[in-house]
Amino acid sequence: MVSLIPFQGYHYNTKEIKDMGKVIAPPYDQISLQMQDDFCASSPYNFVRLIFGKVFSDDTEKENRYTRADQMMRKWIQEGVLVQDKEPSFYLYRQRFKLYGQWFERAGLVGLMRLEPFGKGVFPHEKTFPKPKEDRFKLMKTCRTNFEHVFFLYDDPDRYLEKFLEKCAGEPLFLCTDPSDTSHSIFKLSKTEVLNQVVDFFKDKNLLIADGHHRYETSLLYQQEMRSVFCSSSDDSAPFNFRLGTFVSLQNKGLKILPTHRVLKNLNEIQRRLLKERLPDYFDMRKVDSLQEALEGIERQSFSFGLADKDDFFVLNLKTSVDLKKEFPEIPPVLVELDVFVLHSLIFNRILQIQPEKSDEWINYIRWPQDVLKEIKEDPHKLAFFLNPVKPNQVRKVAESGEKMPHKSTDFYPKLWSGLVFYKMEF
Repeated sequence: MVSLIPFQGYHYNTKEIKDMGKVIAPPYDQISLQMQDDFCASSPYNFVRLIFGKVFSDDTEKENRYTRADQMMRKWIQEGVLVQDKEPSFYLYRQRFKLYGQWFERAGLVGLMRLEPFGKGVFPHEKTFPKPKEDRFKLMKTCRTNFEHVFFLYDDPDRYLEKFLEKCAGEPLFLCTDPSDTSHSIFKLSKTEVLNQVVDFFKDKNLLIADGHHRYETSLLYQQEMRSVFCSSSDDSAPFNFRLGTFVSLQNKGLKILPTHRVLKNLNEIQRRLLKERLPDYFDMRKVDSLQEALEGIERQSFSFGLADKDDFFVLNLKTSVDLKKEFPEIPPVLVELDVFVLHSLIFNRILQIQPEKSDEWINYIRWPQDVLKEIKEDPHKLAFFLNPVKPNQVRKVAESGEKMPHKSTDFYPKLWSGLVFYKMEF
């Protein structure tokens, strides 16, 4: 079980920043170099300068993107561009967004959670990689700050906390819109009775990490290093024992997971022939006339995939005669139930002999179907596989089992944007 506490958040001063939409930014791992330039150009105070600063050829150990972030943050605080709330608070973070022609709203609680090792109240569902952790660790160590949130999920079948927080929210600290027309608003919750209710609510909860696995593991590493320096016990109130997060109910109607489609690149003729010969061993294949028909053909169907090249579209349905448990007897059942596992294990690994550790050399991961279509139209050597999204309960089952999903299995939409409220560790 986990424990949450309120905190004195830092955020932009609306007396100095009139348009918050020009200073917030997506999570660092969603920012391309072109986006980095665009966000920097939008405002001299854009948050991208703190979370994903530019790298220069003459950078040194004493002067680099991390030290510049620290210097900039301190300068903005001194100038009053960034301010700290005077009283400990939780925050309500509300996003309103459009998806597939419909408007949705998602709300989450922002607060600090006491760091716990995986399996003790906190459960991941993705593998992590050394390079992003090294990058985030350098930023955290230099700035002593959680600039970005970890996206956590909790179970609340009656949506008790969500309804309670909506009643408590007054006027927002600020409201802004990002370039995709998603609105972001933050409400401060500082009344003692509200804080106590929130703390009590989470005492018997487990948390699943939706997004931010690298950030969470970085906090664990930083905690370990700081404890060795300060000889702190595991249950004290030192700032490095806590992690900033946004906590969203699994039952929230705005909790959306998108599929990440796969584009196979650089396929040779032998691999193409293997697909043509071997796919019918496992799948019923039906040719359709368009991408839309392919997507409609797989919608809400288990173990069903769209397949496309530059000219043709197919719907693949796993044959009822295929017993996945017999095909993969060594694999935990909770993974065999996933479409994305079947795609990778049966098609990519078994038929095409693409080794899992080299999958990124063969696969491009793309969110929107129209972007997939554009890519395969421009290159006749590419093939695309379209998937259905993973369900929230599948994420929970995998996480709580201790297993990990294949790379890029979940895409929680929209992302939690950075620069709305953050946690600076004072010690």
